[in-house]
Amino acid sequence: MPINKKSTFVLPIRSDEATSSVSAALSVPGNEQQQQLEGSSPIVRPAAANSEDRLEPSERRIRMLSTLWLQKQWKSAFHTPKGVRPQHFFIVSWLGRLGFIAKGIVYAVMGGLCIATAQHLKGDITGTESPMGAFVFLGLFSIGTPILVVMFIGILFYSVWRFWEGTTGQGYDAQCSHFSNFFRARLSPIVSGIVYIVYLVYIGKLLAQTRDERMKSAVQSTGCFPSCWASSNYWVYRMAVGVFGVAFVIACITQAQNGFSNRWHKDLKVEERSKIEKYIVYFLGHLGFLARSGVFMFVAVFMFKTLRHPTMVSERDAFSDAINQVISAHGGFIGLWFLGIGLILFGAFAVLNAYYKYFPTPPPSRKYVYDERSEIKSTSTSGTSVIERVESNA
Repeated sequence: MPINKKSTFVLPIRSDEATSSVSAALSVPGNEQQQQLEGSSPIVRPAAANSEDRLEPSERRIRMLSTLWLQKQWKSAFHTPKGVRPQHFFIVSWLGRLGFIAKGIVYAVMGGLCIATAQHLKGDITGTESPMGAFVFLGLFSIGTPILVVMFIGILFYSVWRFWEGTTGQGYDAQCSHFSNFFRARLSPIVSGIVYIVYLVYIGKLLAQTRDERMKSAVQSTGCFPSCWASSNYWVYRMAVGVFGVAFVIACITQAQNGFSNRWHKDLKVEERSKIEKYIVYFLGHLGFLARSGVFMFVAVFMFKTLRHPTMVSERDAFSDAINQVISAHGGFIGLWFLGIGLILFGAFAVLNAYYKYFPTPPPSRKYVYDERSEIKSTSTSGTSVIERVESNA
């Protein structure tokens, strides 16, 4: 830049003053307000910036942790569940064994009540072919109260076992789809556990009664369900009856699949047994599953029939009224005979599960989904872990 020769004196200019003068000379009208704000509070601005620095990372951290937690729960529910821990194998095994014995007794008594109705036997308990009727029948003995206490403990063990395996995802198979694993190893056990919790409530009610009061319970209706729900003015109750009907249809199909397939054979320790012993267990299981499928089919039909005719009066309970539909059909007593025999066979099969079934339940293909660290070999009462037995049979 050329310097004017006429200028004989030059004032020294500091860099900060030059910068301020240049910025003042080149100030943009739109930035005047920002400059005023920046110059008005030079002390508050850093504090505000620091507070933002403290808040934003914490919010981001909370969001990140919540997202990771949801992803972990989703992955645990559908992909890689934790499974039963090795240190809990002993507890889970005995809960399942004792629970299956109680379950077998309930179904065997139900079968006997079906045969009693088919034989036209007269009695206070006739016509109550249901789990509730089985509990009333057991409570009418002279030692009925101790029997009900034992049944209460057994049913409690079974429901805890179902909840334990359902919440941990025991039985997840690496070769099955996520939906199949969730339905078979998560949803089905939890729903079953809820059903047996209802049985526990009913047993507790019977324990609070005397023998005469239990006798009255045998001939009285346990409630107006499902007829009062089907005739309700609220659509929620009517829809609930339909949902129960669909649920029993699904249960019927599931039990029928077990009756006509051998997919449950791998859950039993019969490979090293004799052929006679093995086929007896298989025979009891197939016929028992078919009989159980028939019970669920009758209950599903009864639910949909109640929706169509909501004025139906409940004589006993939903199970008993559903099974008693067979009597009105031609040859219904013969069908009730076969149903009773099948339920007795299923009861025997359930009791045998206490000895033959693998506990905890392994996946059908023996290929686990959850972390291999949870498959650490542990010693059970027989000296061999569940995983060791599975590997020896593979």
